[in-house]
Amino acid sequence: MGEDEVSIDSGVWILCKRSDLPPVGSREFGELRRAGKLNVLFVGTDFHPGQGDGLEGVNNTAHMKMCKRMKELGFDNHILCAGSIQAGKIHWNSLLNHLEFRTKMNDFRHDVDTHDRAVCKSRVEVHGITTYPTEHSCARWLEREEVEKKFKEEDWTIVE
Repeated sequence: MGEDEVSIDSGVWILCKRSDLPPVGSREFGELRRAGKLNVLFVGTDFHPGQGDGLEGVNNTAHMKMCKRMKELGFDNHILCAGSIQAGKIHWNSLLNHLEFRTKMNDFRHDVDTHDRAVCKSRVEVHGITTYPTEHSCARWLEREEVEKKFKEEDWTIVE
């Protein structure tokens, strides 16, 4: 298996900050940080783009469907970055990797991702986001390293 290859053939993934973190500075927090367990990698292999269930086709992407399912399962996590797995390789193709967009969506408590540029643009305008990404792979290098490490170690939570 190559450096960017994983044991899953296809799906979507989302890296989230854990919602059950102990206080910063505590012994427990330090242990989690040293163990690389401050964040959780969620992987879904059964979510596909298609017709949405909201206005303007909202919730029509695989990431949005997975976020909705995560909430139904009780995972209320803060998204750090997202992408897909295609032909066994990690990709960073999510608007959630655009910092300003992701921050607004986390603030409004609705995690959205779409590859329909018209829908993205209307959401960007509605929420007052001043920049619009021309590229979806804006995740920080630190997050990239963590995601790649978690995939290599198969340290993920499956969302079905």
